Order: sequence, then structure tokens, then C-alpha cells
Amino acid sequence: MAQLQYRQNLYENAYNYSIIGRIPVIIKIDARSFSSVSHNIPKPFCHKTMALFNKTMLSIAKQIDGAVFGYQYSDKIIIILKNDKTLDTEPWFGNNIQKISSVASSLTSYEFLTNFWGMNDRPKLDGIITFKAHTFAVPDINEAVNYILYKQFYCMKYAVYETLYSKYGKQTDELLADKNIEERKKIIEDAGINFNSYPTSFRRGVSTYLVPQLLNTQHGQITKHKWIVDFETPLFSDDKTRLATILNTGSDIFRPERDLT
Repeated sequence: MAQLQYRQNLYENAYNYSIIGRIPVIIKIDARSFSSVSHNIPKPFCHKTMALFNKTMLSIAKQIDGAVFGYQYSDKIIIILKNDKTLDTEPWFGNNIQKISSVASSLTSYEFLTNFWGMNDRPKLDGIITFKAHTFAVPDINEAVNYILYKQFYCMKYAVYETLYSKYGKQTDELLADKNIEERKKIIEDAGINFNSYPTSFRRGVSTYLVPQLLNTQHGQITKHKWIVDFETPLFSDDKTRLATILNTGSDIFRPERDLT
């Protein structure tokens, strides 16, 4: 029996991979076969569904140890984790890939469905909605910034596609073949669609991160941090420093126009 136990443990542990410590960890989460359950929601975007995903992103970011940034578009949620705040900082689940992925997907499915059934006016989603998660790492913060830039570019490309698909349907793929972003936007203009009238959250995605807040107490003014959802996410390619600051420090800098209101 001892030999049997030893052999079976070898099989199990052979695929029990972990990411090395002190480098950024990325969890990419997306809904499984979401197109099959979302065919009845308004196109090209649905305010109710977007709000549901935004709330879910915020919920899971608060519960994942080491999370410093979240980004969401379509049915995708991306969470970036850091575990190098101090020399004693422990990675979430020891950076074990299988544990992180399974817990993140389960947590997202639970929070999404809890938020969904808690809505008074729910979007028309049909069928069972579950999420899958893929966990990996990048060498440094610079590459984590580049990953978010890449995902925001894909978000913008997706938004253009969905906008045209709502008008042209299956002809969209042929219409957009070999066209870059600017050429695609020109096609939208020629179709009489004001793309910029759509919400920034649809065109650029939504992000969540910690921000400082000044609080007056009986012992004086103190600074606390709280998670916010940024529905006016900027073009990160125009200000990489802002994103890098959040990922490096775990929080945005103090911005009076936002943090004093």
C-alpha cells in the first residue's frame, strides 16, 4: 500500500506547477460559451450586462490576495497580482497555478450569479453561465503594462467589430478583412454610426484599482485606500506611467479632482 500511495502521489504532483515568487501574476478569466447565452441582449452593448461584469470584477479583486489591478471588457476579466510588497509577502495559494485558476473561476462564477440574481432588472441571459480562468506570469511590471495595453487594443478592436456586426451581421467579417483600426472606424462613419457616442467603458474597457482617500479623524487626517471602478478608463498607451504606478505601488496617486469629491 505504501508503494501504491507513493506512485499515485507522483502522478498527482507531476502536474502541480507553481509560478516563482516576486513577479507579476496574471489571471485571465472569461465566460464559457458566453455568446450562446447572450444572444437576446441588446447589441452592440448592453448596459445591464456591462454593469454585472463590472460589479463581478470589483467583487473578486477585493477577495484575491495581492490583486492590484483589474481590467474588464466584453465577457473578459483580467486581474493582476503582486507578491513582492515585503520580503515576507506570501503569494496567493503559493502561486500554485491549478489552485489559483480553479478558485478564481469558481469565485467569479459565484459572484456573477449572486450579482445577477440580486438585480431587480436583470439582462436577458439564457442558460448556465460559468467561467474559466487561465493563470500565468510575466517577467516584470513593464511586461504587465504591455499586456494591459495589448488587451485594451483588443477591446477597442472588438468594440468596432460588435458595432458593425449589429448593423451588417455576418457580412461584417468580409467587410473588415485586412482592415486596421482606423480603417474600421472609417467604415463605421460611412455607415452613419457615431462610434464616440457609445460609452467609454464599451470602447476602452473598465478598470478597477485602489485609490487614496483623505479622512479627518479625531486624531488628525489619515489616508486610507479603497477600490474604485473607473468607467472612464483612459487610453493607457497615452500614459503608461499612470498604469505602471498603480501596478508598482498597488494604488493610484492622490488626485484631488477625484479623491476629494
